[in-house]
Amino acid sequence: MQTSTEMRVWIGCLACYNNGNLRGDWHNANCAGDVTPEDVHGGPSSHDELWCMDTEGFPSGTGEMSPQEAQDMADAFEAVDEPAAFAAWIAAGCGTLADADEFRAAYCGEFESEEDYAQELADEIGAIPPGVGWPCTCIDWGRAARELFCGDYWSTSVRGGRTVYVFRSQ
Repeated sequence: MQTSTEMRVWIGCLACYNNGNLRGDWHNANCAGDVTPEDVHGGPSSHDELWCMDTEGFPSGTGEMSPQEAQDMADAFEAVDEPAAFAAWIAAGCGTLADADEFRAAYCGEFESEEDYAQELADEIGAIPPGVGWPCTCIDWGRAARELFCGDYWSTSVRGGRTVYVFRSQ
């Protein structure tokens, strides 16, 4: 998800679409649930079913949805500091849009690798005394990461596999 991009949806009339007429417009996702058929048609309309047929600024893989679902999703992602990580956490089956507090408790950050996280965690908890070289410079961080990620933590690759989001197992 592009956090710098405003979350927007293209809301269209399904009846018009089914009749071969593409009628709709882009709207801010935060108010998508308030869009009416009259807004889409520019006046009174007997058509009453609207649908978000395209999205912008949503997590990768987000498909079509109702305008209210789009608004709920936008509101949920705005409530967290790391919406892309929140989306990855949800996609992994760890929770729903309503579980932002659980996400915040589980999210450890974005790192270049699991090994980088293992090393940073060791530094944070004081497992490596400051200024000590050998033998700490000989730690197998790959093995340390494997032990961490065998139960207490998990990660998911992002940015084409260049980084990982790290989460505490719950």
